[in-house]
Amino acid sequence: MALFCHSPGYINHKDYFLKITFDTLNFSFILAGTGKFYWQGRFITIHAPCVTVQPPDIQLQFGPMPGKTWTAVHFVLPAQTLDYIKEKKLWDGEHPLWDIQNIHPVLELADQLKKIIRMPLQLINLDRMDYLCEQMLIESALPADEADESLNINARQQISPYYDAIHEMHQDMLARQDTLDLQHYARKYNLSVPTLRRHWLKVFGISP
Repeated sequence: MALFCHSPGYINHKDYFLKITFDTLNFSFILAGTGKFYWQGRFITIHAPCVTVQPPDIQLQFGPMPGKTWTAVHFVLPAQTLDYIKEKKLWDGEHPLWDIQNIHPVLELADQLKKIIRMPLQLINLDRMDYLCEQMLIESALPADEADESLNINARQQISPYYDAIHEMHQDMLARQDTLDLQHYARKYNLSVPTLRRHWLKVFGISP
């Protein structure tokens, strides 16, 4: 059985709170920001990076803290995929959120999914979109030590000698909610702007 992911999306600087009941199974990857998530009679505090689950047929309330924002990649699955998700141990059906320790691969997959979102509908490969969504769930559940094993130092160096610096820079940008001042980041990480652009492209597959 495939995930049949549909309606993937990317929300930058979300600043509103939702009270809603879905008829679908939704996953949101909160990459920056803090917020609250109402679950079984209480509010749970959200700290990025983490994953939140919005199951079908349950009234939910969630969003960033007052006066704050968050940045998230999300996707929607049909309600009938819930059994598949539990069978594959991609969600236990009980805990509505978990912290992402394996952040680097998740960010890479999220950036690939964001590239697909920007494509014309007729050019989207649905199988690839399903694959990316499932891999994001798998990677998000891995502990940090397995994350390090999944992409070792030699592999990172083959992609770019600045691999770790570029990912640290990306996290810095998300935390500051600032992706525009490339000269600031080039100075901070001891790179020229052309070098930053070139190696960002190697690591993420798109330009800054």
